[in-house]
Amino acid sequence: MSTPAHTDIPLDLRALALAIDTVLDEFLDSKAAAADGHDPVPLEAVEVMRGFLGAGGERLRPLLCMIGSTAGGSSSLLEEPVVRLAASLDMFHAFRTRP
Repeated sequence: MSTPAHTDIPLDLRALALAIDTVLDEFLDSKAAAADGHDPVPLEAVEVMRGFLGAGGERLRPLLCMIGSTAGGSSSLLEEPVVRLAASLDMFHAFRTRP
């Protein structure tokens, strides 16, 4: 059994956090656009979600998800499926920790 060769992947934490924030913003923007013109309650719910997700935090769980993807063979920390999964993990955690 052979072990894959180790390759150094540059770690730019700001770029990773920005990628996660971008995915979350795009998701919330699409939900706001879908809610616009309908009942004001769904649009208000999107803004509440935006407040929870924008309240700060280190984005540690999604960053670990993205870094961990390299153990599975990912050649980049910024592969779209990985970033989207990491962002959804952050969204899930944000609402899981709220009372």
